[in-house]
Amino acid sequence: MNNMVYSLILSSNRDFVSRLKSILADLDHEVKNISREIDLLNEKNGPEPALVFADFNSQKINGLQVCRFVSSGRIWKKKVPIILITNMNHSIVLDELSAAAGAQAIIYSEKSTNEEIKNIVRRVLEGSKIDFRYTVPILLVNGNDSSNSVKTMLEREGMRVKVAVTVNEINDFDFTVTILSAKGLGGSLLEHVYKIKQLNSSIQEILVNCRDISLSTLNQLMKLGVFKIFRDDFKKIELLESVLSADRVYRVERLRNEYERQNQKLLKMNQELDTLLHTTNRLFMATSLKEVLRNAIRFSKEFFPNVSNILFMKREKFYIRAIDNTVSIAIALSDIESGGRFIKREQKTGCIRIVELSQEGMSYISKYLRSITKSLILARLSYKGILFGYLLFALKDCELSGREISFLDYYVTQVSLAIDHVMMLEKITELSRIDGVTGINNRRYFEELYEKDFERAKRYKHSLSLIMIDINDFKLINDTFGHDVGDEVLYTVGQLIKLNTRKSDTVGRYGGDEFCVVLNETPQDEVINKMNELKKIISSLPLKIKNEHLNLSISAGVATYPVDAEGHEALLRVADGRMYEDKRKYKSQRGDHGR
Repeated sequence: MNNMVYSLILSSNRDFVSRLKSILADLDHEVKNISREIDLLNEKNGPEPALVFADFNSQKINGLQVCRFVSSGRIWKKKVPIILITNMNHSIVLDELSAAAGAQAIIYSEKSTNEEIKNIVRRVLEGSKIDFRYTVPILLVNGNDSSNSVKTMLEREGMRVKVAVTVNEINDFDFTVTILSAKGLGGSLLEHVYKIKQLNSSIQEILVNCRDISLSTLNQLMKLGVFKIFRDDFKKIELLESVLSADRVYRVERLRNEYERQNQKLLKMNQELDTLLHTTNRLFMATSLKEVLRNAIRFSKEFFPNVSNILFMKREKFYIRAIDNTVSIAIALSDIESGGRFIKREQKTGCIRIVELSQEGMSYISKYLRSITKSLILARLSYKGILFGYLLFALKDCELSGREISFLDYYVTQVSLAIDHVMMLEKITELSRIDGVTGINNRRYFEELYEKDFERAKRYKHSLSLIMIDINDFKLINDTFGHDVGDEVLYTVGQLIKLNTRKSDTVGRYGGDEFCVVLNETPQDEVINKMNELKKIISSLPLKIKNEHLNLSISAGVATYPVDAEGHEALLRVADGRMYEDKRKYKSQRGDHGR
């Protein structure tokens, strides 16, 4: 037991831990396994290991973080060598990250053989430097037994070597450098090199070992991309230098290609994000709910070209009509939301639901939609718990990628915000147009509508009439009962006028206790009848205030275009003058006061 070596394994991969324990037992290692990174701190007071294995792919362990932590000397005084474990394929990026984190070597759990793992462990414990960034995966193509000696030589230097007896076997291996020995293969050397290039395009560098070679063959080999040619009587250092040089060239090229690929990917993502942000900004330029929904559908088609059709749905029913009115669907929304018999399979991501309809569900869809639809994306439009409706995306044969679903989720959220924004604008606009006391149009908005009505009447040579109304003795009511009662009287009169006029008529509070009604295309005698009707309705209203009955009455005046005036301001003055004339008659009949 005294000769045993203590090793620590940080991994939650039980299968590989069991395999590694068996390998280390053959090397007389005493092994302890930790499945959580946090438990490493408890090892500070325990025995110091000779070797630490850290899993790069474990969910509960960050292998690179462990490498940095152990190599920093925070746990044990002496620097303990670390071997990183990964089930990934050979990666230049992983090599560089591992080297920077302080790892001494990498074990590829899916590809490394038991002997290769033992060899790495021995070399790390011996203190031999394994620069795994140059632990080259090599393919040795050689038809004779001499390949074993070359293989052994390379493996002793930490290389990973696979042997292929013929060129046709190279597809089975993942390698970066090929050593092709002409001796024992037979046939044309040029044909072998050309075939290797054809069979595996990932080969970057080829080393050729041959006895004699002509100048023309040498030139043709160089044109095919052969990195180095050496004779049978090569020296070990010459072979190792050639392998490392070839691998360095390969890695630089791979890093350059990887950088270009990532750069192109980032550029594409930036373009997509710019398009998405520009699109969502345009959503917020809409000034009505209808415009937001129209833009949402149009922009969706621009940004998500894989979508076959896009529809909007009201919240009450799953009843949808396309922009071109060619598609309709009629399934109760409750059936879709509850995931009933209409749904075969679904997936939820944020406010997105990808729904594959069952045969029964498909039967409710129009023939046109059925012909273009394989599954539906149901996007819930809601904000602060308020459901506005849904966007429906119909997919045929294509599936959205994870990135597209994320973008769609963000886009739908922005549509919901745009709807909320427009609804708030509409509410603010409505508040700015409505008189706060009477609940009818205020003077500013009334004058705006009146001018439009007047211009329309003038253009089409229609008649237009005004009724100006004033509440009799309103100042006395305010002084006697207070402003709260006065406001109640104003509200009552305003609502009575609104309820007893047509929807096509324009009603507004003109100021103080004055009201105005615009009647389009109405004969003057009917306007006078309407004025008398309003007087009768208001005067017959029983209003009880503080145990006292209050009898309301109004004075009113009528003016008609073009009989009484040809301008909208002049028409107002005529109606206003006739209203005050009616008020003087009322006062002369009642005396100074009347309650």
